[in-house]
Amino acid sequence: MFRIKALDLKKQLCDKANKIKQAILDQTATWCKEKVLYIYTTYGHMNEEIQKTPNDEKQLVDLKEFIRVSKEVTQPMLKDLLDLVE
Repeated sequence: MFRIKALDLKKQLCDKANKIKQAILDQTATWCKEKVLYIYTTYGHMNEEIQKTPNDEKQLVDLKEFIRVSKEVTQPMLKDLLDLVE
């Protein structure tokens, strides 16, 4: 009888561990999916902005500023985020 109860307890513990493991995997997958989507959309936005042809001096200045910020701030941040996802 003791052996049967120990086996039942072991099975319950294994079931709970598997549920916890699956919950962690699900949360990790969701986090990764959200971050990858964010990286993808941000790079897409950067690509669209960089490909625009400025029509006047203000647009040229804005484009240069966007490129500077992208290079100095956005790209390193996205690279760090990508490293986390990998």
